[in-house]
Amino acid sequence: MVKSQQCESAVAIVRELGGLPLALDQAGAYIEESSYHLEGYLKLYRRQRAALLKRRGGFATDHPAPVATTWSLSFERVEQADPVAADLLRLCAFLDPDAIPEEILLEGAREPGSQTESVSLDQLRVNEAIEVLLRFSLIRRNAETGTLTIHRLVQAIFQDTMDKEMQCLWAERTVRAVNRAISRTITAYSTSGHPHRAVQLLKTSIYIHQERGDKASLATALRNLAVQQQVLGRLAESEQSLQENLKICREIHDTFDEARAHQSFALLRAYQGMFEESLQHLDMASSLFKEVGATASEGGVWAYRALCAGPNGYLDGYLFAWLIRKTSGSPEIFKRQNCICRRH
Repeated sequence: MVKSQQCESAVAIVRELGGLPLALDQAGAYIEESSYHLEGYLKLYRRQRAALLKRRGGFATDHPAPVATTWSLSFERVEQADPVAADLLRLCAFLDPDAIPEEILLEGAREPGSQTESVSLDQLRVNEAIEVLLRFSLIRRNAETGTLTIHRLVQAIFQDTMDKEMQCLWAERTVRAVNRAISRTITAYSTSGHPHRAVQLLKTSIYIHQERGDKASLATALRNLAVQQQVLGRLAESEQSLQENLKICREIHDTFDEARAHQSFALLRAYQGMFEESLQHLDMASSLFKEVGATASEGGVWAYRALCAGPNGYLDGYLFAWLIRKTSGSPEIFKRQNCICRRH
């Protein structure tokens, strides 16, 4: 039992430190010098992360500088080399570290009040800034997916270098950058046959809303994500997103968005050929729209109902496909619509 707890604590410490060798060596030195147990170190790290990352210990010989000092020096050099790169790094410090869409960086670098506000920014200039960050090994770039990754510990240390006011400032700038990137590109990506890019942006938005505890925005983002997942044919993922969406809507008592979630669920079920369950979701959506007096939205429910419940299933399948094709324009979803039609 004791060994099992120790293993769990060890795994948790590795996860917290992102598997970074220098950080793990530093943690091990502290535990050895203080004769502290693993679970105790984990709890202490979560309470006093900044202080522990600045403490190297007396046993170190090959790399005496603590990990916080090492990365802080890199941050200072980036600031001196390129202010645009420094601002991009501040932006990355508040995003999902595993997949940062590059569209957000361009929006974030244009933020009023940043060091780069007076600089003429385009993709070429942003690329130059990314090159600086790559040179200092602070990020990694995936050209195929158009995303960046940053080590979680780099994020943590960089956030710790900011005071509370600066953290709030850059957190707000990050939210605005994500929202602008989504509003300008989501529809274009979906209708041009690149819904996977829309999914990446929406997942970033979800991460931001979760970090901030903004449940209303989170619910909306989850529903939008579910729609794009349907376009890609990821129906199981879409269902999971809609389940989370419904749960949050009920928690915050957002009846209108709950109705919209049922409407999206109806499309998913019809898309899967489960028309009876689709109609049940439409009934629920109609009832909820009536409850909040959303008569225009209730009319949309009846349009979907006619497509799923008519006497001629063959015709209904084609009408259903036509409606979604008109609203999404995606070649991926049209292929799956043909499958639905053939079954009818």
